[in-house]
Amino acid sequence: MKTVLVPPGKLGIVIANQKYSLGTVISSVHPSSALSELILPGDRILEIDEEDVSQLKMTEISKIISRKYEFEKELVLLATQE
Repeated sequence: MKTVLVPPGKLGIVIANQKYSLGTVISSVHPSSALSELILPGDRILEIDEEDVSQLKMTEISKIISRKYEFEKELVLLATQE
């Protein structure tokens, strides 16, 4: 697992529902994103600011991220290599 601090504003990522189970993964990372060196497509989102989101769908996670748009966020991810 890895923890990433995300600055306020747009994340510059695209997320998608996992195909065969609950949860959401990073689908793509825009090259200009502040996260481009920190996360990879396929990384699974487990927590946002210590809130367990591992079983949530993409739309639910998008709502949480939108609510926190103006604030720094902490993401816990399960890396694709793990």
